[in-house]
Amino acid sequence: MNIGIDIGYTIKGVRREGNSKIVAPNSVDTIKKLVDRGDIVYLISKANSAQKEDCENFLREIDFFNKTGVNPANVYFCYERPHKALFVKALEINIMVDDRSEVMAFLPWQVVKFLLVPEEDEYVKYKHLLKNTQIVNDWFEIERKLL
Repeated sequence: MNIGIDIGYTIKGVRREGNSKIVAPNSVDTIKKLVDRGDIVYLISKANSAQKEDCENFLREIDFFNKTGVNPANVYFCYERPHKALFVKALEINIMVDDRSEVMAFLPWQVVKFLLVPEEDEYVKYKHLLKNTQIVNDWFEIERKLL
């Protein structure tokens, strides 16, 4: 499987705690298990230049690529959330993990989507477009569903 994963408030940070600087519990371990299983993992994140640098520093600081086995070349950034859909299509992503309802709303219907603790107002706005989307509370739940 080709799996796309957002960085901010998906791997980096926990939205419900309002903490953007910690590693989301069980994210690294689950991603490693996916890679070990043979899945190809891509990181696809919306970021401006400063956010991109922050994400890259975060991934280096936690030794993400060595701990997970994700190829460092499999990291992509875009400036707008809907543009993630372009990467998802081009990389033939089968499963996407993200915290933003807006992102999921623009993805192809056949992609299995795991929406991680979405913001309530954004979820309500895009709910009618969220086909094939499962809301999950944490990476422990994602691990149970994928492994």
